[in-house]
Amino acid sequence: MIIRLDRGEELPAALVRALDEAEARAGWIEGVGSLEQAEIALFDQASRSYAKTRVLEGPCDVAALTGSIALQQGETSLRLSATLTRESGVGLQLAAGELVWARVYGLELRVTVFDDLPLVRTFDERTGLMQLTAQTTTIPTTVGEAPRMAPPTQAPEPARAAPQAP
Repeated sequence: MIIRLDRGEELPAALVRALDEAEARAGWIEGVGSLEQAEIALFDQASRSYAKTRVLEGPCDVAALTGSIALQQGETSLRLSATLTRESGVGLQLAAGELVWARVYGLELRVTVFDDLPLVRTFDERTGLMQLTAQTTTIPTTVGEAPRMAPPTQAPEPARAAPQAP
């Protein structure tokens, strides 16, 4: 599925709305575009948390955006990682991390939806991260009678010529 977000829309809210409308509950996201402003965070492994966020004021290009879609406590949950570039007083600046929030200038997203793979995001005690877990589902089946064979069909009798008069 392709999703386009337009100027002024906010991430992740606008993307969650679009995914909910499409009933996309599990999948993978890739995107490129431009943002007016962004907020990113880095995971601190020592404290096992996203302790500090950084706000990037002004326009920046999205060199790469990747992420996952899953359910978390029954709601659509996104985890988006972004690599962003922008001009600064000393040249091109690069910033990367978990995209917490952004105001879009123009963004194009390709979403691969996993209809057959339910994913949930759960807390991992070992790392402190919210991690993907595939839900296994069992489809109840009943064993019944085998289908009956259709009765044989009879071939139509060949047409007979009408008797000829003497």
